[in-house]
Amino acid sequence: MARMKYCLQLLPLSLALSLGLAATASLPISVRAQSQETALSQSIAGNWNAFNPPNRGLPGEGRQEGGGVRGGNCPNIQNKLIPLVPATNMGLTISERPTLYWYVPETAGADTAAPEMEFVLQDEDGKEVYNSGKLPAVERAGIVSYTMPAKAGKSLEVGKNYQWFFSIICNPEDRSGDVRVQGWIKRVEKSNILAQKLEAVSENERPFIYAKESLWFDTLSSLAQLQMQNSGDEFLSNKWEELLNSVSLGNLAKAPFVNLKQSSGSTSSNL
Repeated sequence: MARMKYCLQLLPLSLALSLGLAATASLPISVRAQSQETALSQSIAGNWNAFNPPNRGLPGEGRQEGGGVRGGNCPNIQNKLIPLVPATNMGLTISERPTLYWYVPETAGADTAAPEMEFVLQDEDGKEVYNSGKLPAVERAGIVSYTMPAKAGKSLEVGKNYQWFFSIICNPEDRSGDVRVQGWIKRVEKSNILAQKLEAVSENERPFIYAKESLWFDTLSSLAQLQMQNSGDEFLSNKWEELLNSVSLGNLAKAPFVNLKQSSGSTSSNL
């Protein structure tokens, strides 16, 4: 009798749990998606100052807007070329060939065509290891990206520091007038734990995993790709703005993405 009484006492609780589970399963897809989105609404910001590169050739003020020598052929874009990097001008990646992003201003003048551009990578001793050659001009202002192509040579080596330079070539005959920005990148090893985390989540969740590891270039690139693939997605747009705000670049959050045709480039020496 006591056992039967105990079972009867548990019956309301069991019914409540069953009804609760059934109600959750019957929720509209949009509501469940909203619940998942809420779970993902964690901060996108990471510790972007986790990288300390060699003290060689770095501007003392950290990130700088692109500038050139006075008297260059494109004075209207002085101090308007902006790298999408932390204020320290430094960032980490686990990628063999990371993608870098810059905001490029309107470069074509009333009587002049838009100038070409160039990406160069050096090792920490200042030795050039990759040169993209001249990249095609962009006809409108926006965010451009560049990924070193696979046929350019070996990938970035784990544990090594590299300094990159991105230039707008104002006068091909006199490169002293280039508008240029620079920064540092370091490839770190992808741990087994991180690899497992990335395999266990969807593509939409990977930027948050990268951010927790302070992997700037991977966070930026993965979120940018999601943005381009899901134009108009308010949640992703908010996260993109949050990421750029975390490095004081929120004013570029609404800038469009502009395609930049990839170049095979040239390899000065193997990476």
